[in-house]
Amino acid sequence: MLPDCLASIRGVADEIVVVDTGSTDATTDIARKAGARVYHFEWCDDFAAARNAALDHARGRWVLQIDADERLTALGGGPVDSVSLRRWLTNPPPQALAADGITLSVRNVGEGVTDRAPANRLFLRHSGRRYVRRIHETPFPGDTSWRLFGLVDIELLHIGYAPEVQGKKGKHERNLRLCELAVRERPDDAEIHYYCGFELDRARRKVEALSHFAEAWNRMPPWLVGGGIWWKTLVALCEGLNTGGSAGLVLRLVVPLLERFPNVAHLHFLRGDALRLLGRSDEALACLHAALVLPPAGVAFEPSTTKCYCWSAIGVIHELAGRLDPAVQAYRQSLALGPTPFAESRLAALQVTMQPSSATSTAC
Repeated sequence: MLPDCLASIRGVADEIVVVDTGSTDATTDIARKAGARVYHFEWCDDFAAARNAALDHARGRWVLQIDADERLTALGGGPVDSVSLRRWLTNPPPQALAADGITLSVRNVGEGVTDRAPANRLFLRHSGRRYVRRIHETPFPGDTSWRLFGLVDIELLHIGYAPEVQGKKGKHERNLRLCELAVRERPDDAEIHYYCGFELDRARRKVEALSHFAEAWNRMPPWLVGGGIWWKTLVALCEGLNTGGSAGLVLRLVVPLLERFPNVAHLHFLRGDALRLLGRSDEALACLHAALVLPPAGVAFEPSTTKCYCWSAIGVIHELAGRLDPAVQAYRQSLALGPTPFAESRLAALQVTMQPSSATSTAC
């Protein structure tokens, strides 16, 4: 992965610092051939320590943190306009200079869907800037309020959550182990509770995951409200509660938030799915159809799965009511929008059920 990563920052970076934590392949040779200065760091189960070692070797005015499984691109893909970006970094607007860091959009690609979320990866280098957390490390911990400036013209493409990458590198097991250690070290850190829940959910340990999502929500500091981690925690918590049989709690969370964020489609989906689970089908259909017609609201995090999940839920409501033709159409709409295994399985089952029986007779 490293060559494409380094190629994406060619023409942008004055220096490239690569910290190698124990590779046994051609990583260091690839990095040096790309013009990077390579340093070695003995791995100690602590990404923050490795990041801080890289900071110690950096000399530039600005620091961009990028991993080998990421690529710097223009918004929506394509090469970065390096001339314009370097001009911006040379003479940034005053509000950017006054901020503690610059927020970029990270486009996560994996498991058939693409999600975008903000991340604080670009900042002015100074001696007080240090990373914290042994995993999901950050120089902007959530227990402190930060002034951040959004840069919308570029983004980071992250392909490390693709299933084939996860399986090959054993990232699930490593990430979960480090998250559990990090939670013990920072029990009041809402963000690390969210990330621990995320890894537990991927490991199909749903009850434990829900517990950490609830901890993250309850420990969320006020300055993170409306930010990316706040939205991701809310979505994960509500989906976990709906799945776990606590749809009533979802309504208590979501209904007040819809008064504040009436244009966020996923909030309407969460409400509609909770109503479906509570047997209030007509109200559920109204919410789900409301979610389908809403465009992106521009909040910090909006799942790309909203509309295909809505159609799956609509299919279930019709199917349970015996309206099989509308159910089939809803499941087809879901599959047209994204890979939804549930819709695929229900569609296959209904198509078998709805096949006309054929009778044969033999004349003697």
